[in-house]
Amino acid sequence: MGRRRGLAVVVVLFFGFAMGLLVYFLIGANANLSLQNRKTIGQLQAYYLAHSAFQHVQLKLRLLPQETYDAFEGGAGSPYPDVDSDLHPAIRFGPAAPKASLFDSDQIVPEDPFDGRYQLVKLTFDSSTQAMKHVQDGYSVEVRATAKGNAQMTFEETLSEKVIVSRFTGGIAP
Repeated sequence: MGRRRGLAVVVVLFFGFAMGLLVYFLIGANANLSLQNRKTIGQLQAYYLAHSAFQHVQLKLRLLPQETYDAFEGGAGSPYPDVDSDLHPAIRFGPAAPKASLFDSDQIVPEDPFDGRYQLVKLTFDSSTQAMKHVQDGYSVEVRATAKGNAQMTFEETLSEKVIVSRFTGGIAP
């Protein structure tokens, strides 16, 4: 009878040790998952900021195709010096507010805004095709975005694309 009692104690101790080990690994995995979630959010913020910068450049290319071509023909290094989110307070990276307006001059500055920035790194004139019905110009665009997350983490995203723009209609080809 004493032998069975000793075996039960060993089984209970083994089961308790296994459960303790399982709890230890679950707690460790949860802390790691939380850090991974914060990193993912920071990476997504940088990714979307880079795409915002690229859309900013595309908008200027579509609205000013002839002026952009003329600027490059005139020897301008970068015809769009204002593609920088820090130069436009209304589009700065921050939390959305229910009554926010891009056209309101009395912008409320949040107490703890997100810190992010995008800028145009390089815009170069690559080619011009005049053999078609519409003259098309090719440009290389490179933009960079930086988002600062929690715990002193900084995330960067660089996006480089080649864009073809019709000089007279402003249409963009893929």
